[in-house]
Amino acid sequence: MKCAGILKHIANRQVRMLNRNLFKLALRRLHLFELGILAFLLIAMVIIATTQIVLRNFFDLGLIWADPLLRAMLLWLGLLGAVAASHGDNHISIDLLSKFLSKRWLSWSRMATSLFTALVCSVVAYHSARFVMDEYTYQTPSSIAVGVSAWMVEIIIPFAFALIALRYFLLVGRYGMNKSVGDDI
Repeated sequence: MKCAGILKHIANRQVRMLNRNLFKLALRRLHLFELGILAFLLIAMVIIATTQIVLRNFFDLGLIWADPLLRAMLLWLGLLGAVAASHGDNHISIDLLSKFLSKRWLSWSRMATSLFTALVCSVVAYHSARFVMDEYTYQTPSSIAVGVSAWMVEIIIPFAFALIALRYFLLVGRYGMNKSVGDDI
């Protein structure tokens, strides 16, 4: 009887470890996907901008759609870069407190900072989602191409801020449990 309870406990522990490892693997793959999109956008922007410069300087031509597309790609690149930087709490920060606070108070400080960041990003995500919904309702045209509405370009704004908020809410819980930040958020 006791042996069956021990075996059940070991099996449950193995299942929890397997689920945790699968979750970490999924998050790692998601992060690699984010980095792949960033690399693709950056390479595409360099190619389009270089082509535009060469066409203008040497052939007195230009791609009429290149400048608006580059502006939209820059928006997407910047916000997806911010999402990638929020992975593992890699945003720029002033780290003056870590020199003076004990480990316990530093954890509280980081938890409060992460909570503030998550709340601000949540508010920005909410209001930018309202803005994008208005753009969708009124079908505001974008300057990229005929038939492309502005909301299609701007949809990244609430999406990115919501992801950043989610990651920082997860960091609040992680700091609350006094665990160090790893690559699994």
